[in-house]
Amino acid sequence: MGRVAQARHASDGRERAPVGGGSVLVQHPLELPLKLPLGVGLGREGDPADLMYIGVLAVGSIGAIIARFQPHGMARALLATALAQALVAVIGLIAGMHQAPYSSVGEILSYNGFFVALFLGSAWLFRSAAREQTPAGAGPEG
Repeated sequence: MGRVAQARHASDGRERAPVGGGSVLVQHPLELPLKLPLGVGLGREGDPADLMYIGVLAVGSIGAIIARFQPHGMARALLATALAQALVAVIGLIAGMHQAPYSSVGEILSYNGFFVALFLGSAWLFRSAAREQTPAGAGPEG
């Protein structure tokens, strides 16, 4: 049995939930919006509109802390983060960022849509993990 297959099985032989996949998807989307808006965000480098991405990270970080990093709460926190990311795109379009020569509607929607998809995918994985998790206080059957 390979290392990945072994990691997916609990000590009692039951298959574990895919928390690892969800956490991997969380780490990278939270890291990239910090780096990319410096040169790729809604506007030019240093544009104040790009500071909205810090709000997206705040939503995700605060949500994760409130959820105590448990799968069920992380799914909700990531859903809220995806909504915040989508809101950045909507605000950018309403503010007319797409009319600038350096940013188009397609760029704004694709950049933000990419991260929305990553956050939603991660939320789905955490939701799957929460469904398969043993309730607190429940011991192994048998």
